[in-house]
Amino acid sequence: MIGFVALAAMLSVAAAPAALLDENPISLEEVDKATAGRAEALEAKLAEVVAAAVWREVDRQLGVTEPPARRASREEIERRRSRVTSPLEGEELDAALRWQIEREYRRADRAAARETARAAAEVELLLPESTSLPREIPADRVVARGRGVLVRGGQIESNAALHLYRLRGELFRERQRRLEERIEARLLEREARRRGRSVAELLPAVSVTSEEVEAYVAEQRARGRNGLEAAQVEPLLRARAAHAERAALVAALRTDTTIEILLSGPTPPQLDGRDSIAPTLGADDPEAPTLVVFADYRSAPSRHVHAAVDAVMASRPDLRIEVRDFIVGYDPGARQAAALVRCAAAEGAAARARRAVLDRAPSPLGREWCQAHSCRDVAREAQLGVEALEGCMAADETRAAIERDTADALDLGFTRPPAMLVDGLPLTGVQSAETIRSALREAGHAREHER
Repeated sequence: MIGFVALAAMLSVAAAPAALLDENPISLEEVDKATAGRAEALEAKLAEVVAAAVWREVDRQLGVTEPPARRASREEIERRRSRVTSPLEGEELDAALRWQIEREYRRADRAAARETARAAAEVELLLPESTSLPREIPADRVVARGRGVLVRGGQIESNAALHLYRLRGELFRERQRRLEERIEARLLEREARRRGRSVAELLPAVSVTSEEVEAYVAEQRARGRNGLEAAQVEPLLRARAAHAERAALVAALRTDTTIEILLSGPTPPQLDGRDSIAPTLGADDPEAPTLVVFADYRSAPSRHVHAAVDAVMASRPDLRIEVRDFIVGYDPGARQAAALVRCAAAEGAAARARRAVLDRAPSPLGREWCQAHSCRDVAREAQLGVEALEGCMAADETRAAIERDTADALDLGFTRPPAMLVDGLPLTGVQSAETIRSALREAGHAREHER
């Protein structure tokens, strides 16, 4: 049952004006009705994102640890093999099935550990109403509590910043479109009342001459569009002319009306995706301008971004590059290459190992990197001990670190590699060196402004 305060807040949000026309309000409720349920669906998605972020913060505060790894047995792999169809064969198929089964184990064991810890702490969620989530949650508002747990709105706004920004931006743009439609409708309705007519009678019927039809057909044929008939073209030109007439009338009405738009979009987030144990390149100063790169070493988009980052780094010796692993799905080549660079980083050889990996062709999907290339050769190039490197690459701690990087990227709101944070500002997808430089310049201006 909704409490009085929560109900009052919901009503005030719905009644809040989205715009004023000569001080006459268009309510947010009216705008949302025009979205045909789209606004409510986006608010529901916001609620899901907030709830997931709250639980992640609860688990972090409870210190839920990684459960011991369970290994897939030969029998389980054989049973799974009999039920799947795959282009992989032999040992490669067995490795893929082992990864799939053990991932399922980890997910189930993590979920069980979380549930146990949450129940023991008697965690209570105090989530905001979905209708309030298009705006930031107040920083001090308590959204979850329990023994050893206290989560506030500011933590959620920080932890789920990109998810929330994207959804709020989508909702803002939807409302903006519908608000423009409502403003146009209000202006036309008001003008129709002033003239004592209906809205339909405000605009004269438009006609199209045969010369206009022939000219349009000739223009389209010159562009290679043959087969157009006058019967097809005339309705199109009439609709265009009617739209132009309506737009001209609305533009004239707007000049005679004081319109104040009260909707506002979300502020781009400043994200912190840095990690103290990630391999780093460039400047050693943790206060230096920082580029956090979430990528793998096998996919073409990620390798393109690695090359762009190298080009940027060559001209920016003041830049600190933090390389974090982002591997979605089964990709043993990407995982093994990531393990190689990460283990080399522990010996101060991240740059040499990364270069050796990127200078070689990527391994085929489904094949380990060291099957396609000699890890021993890379170890020698990076001046590392072979046995120590191989032991580190096979360690559970290395696997867990790679998975943590990927989980962090997903938690930040990225869905696939590559992605970057330029001094905290997100960039997604394949980016050129010039785009990265431009983002760094903008981030530098923002730094100067803050000072």
